[in-house]
Amino acid sequence: MNQQDRALSHNFKKSLTVKAAILLLLACLLFIVIFLVKRYFYILDAYVYTWEFHLLFAVNNLKKANLELYTEYLQSLGALGSLPFLFLAHSIQNVYLPFSKHILFAASTQAFGFPIAIVASLLSFLILGCTSYGIGNFFLGDLVPLVSGEKYKKFRKKMTVSALFFLPATFAVPAIPISLLALLSAFLKIPFIRTIQFMAIGFSIRIIWLAVAG
Repeated sequence: MNQQDRALSHNFKKSLTVKAAILLLLACLLFIVIFLVKRYFYILDAYVYTWEFHLLFAVNNLKKANLELYTEYLQSLGALGSLPFLFLAHSIQNVYLPFSKHILFAASTQAFGFPIAIVASLLSFLILGCTSYGIGNFFLGDLVPLVSGEKYKKFRKKMTVSALFFLPATFAVPAIPISLLALLSAFLKIPFIRTIQFMAIGFSIRIIWLAVAG
């Protein structure tokens, strides 16, 4: 290992140490916040239970593909109030239930009309994609190159050129989870701005696909 490789390895290790410390700090802060909410802030605790209900509703009715119930639920929340719930539901479908039937766009359309459904879905897709890219960059950005070394460099060089063509296309396919594609983009170290451009192109086609599929 030459001096440049040793310096690079040291930088990777230093970055991993910093990230591990950040994760530990965030875990401690989360524990403290949860403890304080449950112990002293009963009103906030009620909000936690409300979101637990939203979570269970989203999971159970995605599994059942209950379009009618989803539509009624979105209407009860209102166009603006449904945005956080739609992001939650899209996240569950992409991460936890990737093979469940795609009913969220249809439910949004029936609840609020086509224009609002487009905006709500596009925002949910973009937030989910950017969040997944950030998580991938945080966890894989240093760990994979450090472990794989030269193999990763060769693989990345070979795959990056191909990714410039297949990522926009695959972002358009509803059956392929957005989070997986965003993680792949982070893994290949495709720049964030370029990834957002890919997402914008792919998600526009994805929405058209969902609209046509009904």
